[in-house]
Amino acid sequence: MQETDTPEFTDDNNAYGFGISSPNSTGWNGGVSGNQIEENFDPAVGFVNETGIRSLSSELGYRWRFGGDRMIRTIQFSTNASRTELLETGLLDRQDSRVRVSVTTRNQDSIFLNFSSNKENIPFNFPIYRPSNVFLDPSDPSYPSDYDPQDPCASTVVVCILRGSYSWDSVSLGMRTGEQRKVSAFFSFTTGDYYDGESKNINSNISWRPSRKLSISGGYSLRDVDLPGGSFQVRQSDLSVSYAFSSTLSWVNLIQYDNFSEVIGFNSRLHWIPEAGREGFIVFNHNVRDRDKNDSFHSIDADVSVKFSYTLRY
Repeated sequence: MQETDTPEFTDDNNAYGFGISSPNSTGWNGGVSGNQIEENFDPAVGFVNETGIRSLSSELGYRWRFGGDRMIRTIQFSTNASRTELLETGLLDRQDSRVRVSVTTRNQDSIFLNFSSNKENIPFNFPIYRPSNVFLDPSDPSYPSDYDPQDPCASTVVVCILRGSYSWDSVSLGMRTGEQRKVSAFFSFTTGDYYDGESKNINSNISWRPSRKLSISGGYSLRDVDLPGGSFQVRQSDLSVSYAFSSTLSWVNLIQYDNFSEVIGFNSRLHWIPEAGREGFIVFNHNVRDRDKNDSFHSIDADVSVKFSYTLRY
């Protein structure tokens, strides 16, 4: 028998959880849930994002529904809150609460207003933004001279959130047009505090369906963050084109770029479902990067994968 160095924990290795909900489409709706994941819990199959925590979340809302020929179809008010504590100390890890009001018309167009309040305890300094040249080879001339992977927050080019307790609020306003239209759109704007600084976010998307088989959509997001340790902007753009040859064969293509990594990624997937229980994929991925920020992109990886599954019924 071969011995291993993997420790076997006999204490603090359990996990518990509960949940109850009332998902009504009209009138009151809500629910509450909670869980506790002890420090040495091993999920065996799957994974958990965090151990040694106790969390509780709740939500409550009310939806008014109007019939007939009225322009407004529904008005919805909802609120939700969550809190996570550390089992070892009983201290707050993070807490957030949100209030949302939305109005939907009979044409499925909608507007919404969100207010959120957040609290979080940060146990150690962590980098929230690193310029793209940090990802280069240390021997590259453009690599930051004061950057240390073991202590990234010591570098002047890295923006960090420092250890401590933070509270911040933000508000969002947005709109969405009905997806049944040939051209539909989404837009939202968020502004407010962010840790010990400020943040403004813009998210947008527009979709065009020239036919029942072809769909084209493009999105753009901008995040402008201003912190005591520095400021940065993260911009992301994407374009998606999908075509349904039939009810069993479809082709989806996605291209995406962000200025954080300076990578353009391309994904193409051919999906075939000849019948229930049988499914096939051909997927192609290709990424290129502008290492020197001179608008000259070079290939960094590419791969093709083929997958087919068959479900036996008996």
